[in-house]
Formats: sequence, structure tokens, C-alpha cells
Amino acid sequence: MQLYSRPLSPYSAFVRGVLYLKELPFKPIVLPYPFPADFSNITPLKRVPVLITGSGETLFEAAVIAEYLEDHFPEVLVLPGSPRERALIRLLARITELEVLGPAMKLFVLLSKPEQDMPSIERLFARLHGGLNVVEARLSEQDYAMSDKATLADAWLVPVRFLMEPLKKLSGKPDLLDAYPKFDSYAAKARQHPAFERIWNEMDDGLKAFMPQLA
Repeated sequence: MQLYSRPLSPYSAFVRGVLYLKELPFKPIVLPYPFPADFSNITPLKRVPVLITGSGETLFEAAVIAEYLEDHFPEVLVLPGSPRERALIRLLARITELEVLGPAMKLFVLLSKPEQDMPSIERLFARLHGGLNVVEARLSEQDYAMSDKATLADAWLVPVRFLMEPLKKLSGKPDLLDAYPKFDSYAAKARQHPAFERIWNEMDDGLKAFMPQLA
């Protein structure tokens, strides 16, 4: 398998996390900024991640790639347990992706502009805090998001938690996570897993290369 990816991309980091958790071999292809002109020959959306499967199928969209990996390589499950347990893992993963990462990515764009649209920024922070409240309420007190084992939810949470650090600096909000102690301390526990320590270090290297002022 081949994975087109970028170190700092949280969507790419999520897929790499699933691959690392499942201990699946793959060839990483790191794309520069901006994307090469011929990248549209690989994916019409021109964004990462993109997985080329062993049979030559091209898959894009992080969630779809993760579903393929879970279905095709069930030896190590990132969605274990009963239907109820799997639904709860998916729910936490989805909230993290849409309601925390979604507004955070838009905030990075708006906060980087010379003239800032404060009403839009405030609305996005309100949405971000709404998502963080849900995540905080659902996080367990154990080593990982839902239990003592890493799951799909952790594969989303680790890169999203990483991005909160540069977001604190860019926004001038060092207290951004003060109201969310479980989420704030989550990374220190999750990074005990070598897959997540690897993800964190890869993203840190990507941040130093792409946005050194926030590293």
C-alpha cells in the first residue's frame, strides 16, 4: 500500500494512526507545499490523505480509508466490541472530527489573516467549545479515550489534541483547554502507545517545518 500524506495534516495523521495501530506496512509518500500539479491525476479533490491499496484501488477521504482498513485487515480492530460499543467509539470520533477539528481548522485560516473577522472567529470558538464539552464528557479516566485499549476514537483525538497547542499560540489563548482537564491531559496518557508517540512526533516535525513560529 502507498499513502499520500503530509506530516502536519490531521486527516493524514488519523489514517497513519490507524495503519500504525494495525501494524500494517505501507509506503509513505510525503507531498510538498503546494501540491504538485499532477496530484490531480491521483485524486480529483487534490487533498490528502490518499491510499493506493495493494490491488491498485485509489481511496480518498480519511474516514473511508479507515473503514477500508478496518474491514480488510480485521486482525487488529480499531472498532472492537458490541454494536453499542462500536457506535460509541464512532460517535466520539465523529464529534472530534466535525465539532473540534472542523472549527479549529477554520480558525487557523482566519487567525492567520492580517485583518481578522472577529465575529466569525468568535462563532468558531463557540462551536469549538461546544465540541470540546461533548468530548470531555465522553472521555474515560483510563489510558485511552474509551477504555484501556486504543480505538478509532484515539486515532482522531491524538492529532486533534496536538493541534490545540499551536492554536493556543496563534489565538493568544493559553487557557483554551483549562475547562477540559481530561482532554487537556489526554495526550500525555495516549502517547504511551508507540503508534501515538510516533504520530505526535511526526506532526511536531511537520509543524516546525511549516509553521515554526507556532512550534
